[in-house]
Parts: sequence; structure tokens; C-alpha cells
Amino acid sequence: MNYRNRKTLRARTVVMSMAFALITAAFAQPDPLAQWHLRHEFPRLLPPLNSPLKGIAFGNNVWVGVGSGGTILTTPDPDSIAWTIQTSGTAKDLTDALFANGVFVAVGSGGTILTLD
Repeated sequence: MNYRNRKTLRARTVVMSMAFALITAAFAQPDPLAQWHLRHEFPRLLPPLNSPLKGIAFGNNVWVGVGSGGTILTTPDPDSIAWTIQTSGTAKDLTDALFANGVFVAVGSGGTILTLD
């Protein structure tokens, strides 16, 4: 193959590659998951908090959540009923909650232990 044929072949290859790229881009479908649309927004069920809940427990058909600054929240159904703020009597950070033997227990910083029968 002589120099002129190689040059022509190279030019054709470049043109074909560019044509293929343009055709592929023109017919390419966008990713169906790339564009999300809000269809329904649930109402805010948690009251505004300064930080996330650190522990959640379930017992006696009640959910209890605990967090910083002595935060305690309760709800019978976290998916559809708003959480209610409870008075804990402490400003210490609460780090976890559990339910055992009919009693809720919340623990936190400085050895804080709270119970609710």
C-alpha cells in the first residue's frame, strides 16, 4: 500500500469514527435514573432537632428516640404519626435507648440513666 492510499485510509477512518460517535450520541437514551421528579412529599414527622437521634427503642407499641441535650421523642407509628417531645429532666446527651421487662431505659453521657415504666 502506498503513502497516498494510507493517507486516504487514515482520513476515512477518522471520518467514520466521528460519524459513528455523532450517530451514537444522537440516538443514545438518557439514563432513566438520572432525572428524579418529586411526586409526593411526606409531612415532616420529626420536630426540628439540633442533631440526629442517637438511639431508638420499641416496646409496648411505642417508639422512643433519644439524642443530644436530653432529647426524648415518642411516637406510636414513626411512618405516619408525628413524634412528640417528652421532658427528660436532663440536659445531658442521651446516646442509646432500649426496652426490656416492660421498662424503657435511656443512657447517656456522665453515666446518665433514665427509666420510663
